[in-house]
Amino acid sequence: MLLTMPSGLALLAPITTPTTWNELGPAAAGTAVTASTLERNISSAVAYHRRPAMFQGVGSGAQSIPTTTWTSINLAEVIDLHAGHSDDANPSRVLADFTASFDDWYLCTGMVPLAASVAGRVGIAGLLVNGTTRFEGGKLALGISHATTMMVCDLVHLEALDYLQLQVWQNSGGAVLTENTTTKKSQLTLRWATSAAGDTVATPSVPRTWTADDLLTADSAGAGQVPLNTHVRDVIRWLRFPPAARLDSQGTAQTIPSGSGSWTSVNMTSEQLDNYGGHDNGVNPSRYVCQRAGLYFVHGVSSLADPLGAAGYRASRLAVNGTRFYGGTSTIPATGTTAGSATAVSAHIRLRVGDYVELQAQQTHGSALAVSSGAASASRLVVLWRGL
Repeated sequence: MLLTMPSGLALLAPITTPTTWNELGPAAAGTAVTASTLERNISSAVAYHRRPAMFQGVGSGAQSIPTTTWTSINLAEVIDLHAGHSDDANPSRVLADFTASFDDWYLCTGMVPLAASVAGRVGIAGLLVNGTTRFEGGKLALGISHATTMMVCDLVHLEALDYLQLQVWQNSGGAVLTENTTTKKSQLTLRWATSAAGDTVATPSVPRTWTADDLLTADSAGAGQVPLNTHVRDVIRWLRFPPAARLDSQGTAQTIPSGSGSWTSVNMTSEQLDNYGGHDNGVNPSRYVCQRAGLYFVHGVSSLADPLGAAGYRASRLAVNGTRFYGGTSTIPATGTTAGSATAVSAHIRLRVGDYVELQAQQTHGSALAVSSGAASASRLVVLWRGL
């Protein structure tokens, strides 16, 4: 169901560029504060951001996943706030067709449980955009006597009419069914996160309590004056454009040494999104440095190349300032394939300005392993401001 304002204005998304007010001067009129301007700037922003574009769906039934073939998961919608999915036509697809800027980023999380299969092989969860661009997630050894659940999480750039699908891949040598019970089934959640372009602003302060004596101004902030560009425009800019980053290891030549007591920070050598400038590809490339204080959702996946007959285990964690740690997943490698391993970690972390967060990897194969560097399989770090 689409949002409609009391005036009848259909709300697809808040405005991309909120009004910049100008002062009344001797040679020019100031910007009028009208009901339509306030609705367009304030009411629509509040209405959208309390219920942004979101989809959540679960597997519509057990699916047979053929060996060595990426397969899209059919979904039955649970939540579809902006009418981007159909249970009947192309049920694996979720469209991002109602964005104001036609250029937004969505936080996407998915999981696919595969039934018991054969040992020594691997399963991979992934996200596919427009049938062409794939981002891999968890890459885990399949279980011989139990189901294996692969997860994927990413910050994905979607323009108007782009579509996204949850996918899974396995190389057991035969078809494997997805689990589809009341307690275990595939699922995908997609929620608007940030705009791809905007103005960086200071973190908003406590909202103002307005009084009848307030004198509205554009920028002047003297006694009794309330600058609308600070209290309205910049707050809307922040809601539309919060700090976010999507970094990965494309093109890296890094290797991770072997050792049960050794954790290595993974270098992020490519930036797809870094709207507040918290990362540098050349200086300390493993670090995202906080530019605005707050609570952040942080997700990382460390993807390593494995030789045939790989040994030991693989693990991931997040590190803040090199002293505070958040544990993630671990796995044994799939010994009968060279598809590699990928372990993930997620946490909500409170950061101060200047704090830095890193993805770290550990492995015990017995010799160094290369960090994956492909566009689909690269390690990555996602950072997204969520609140104060």
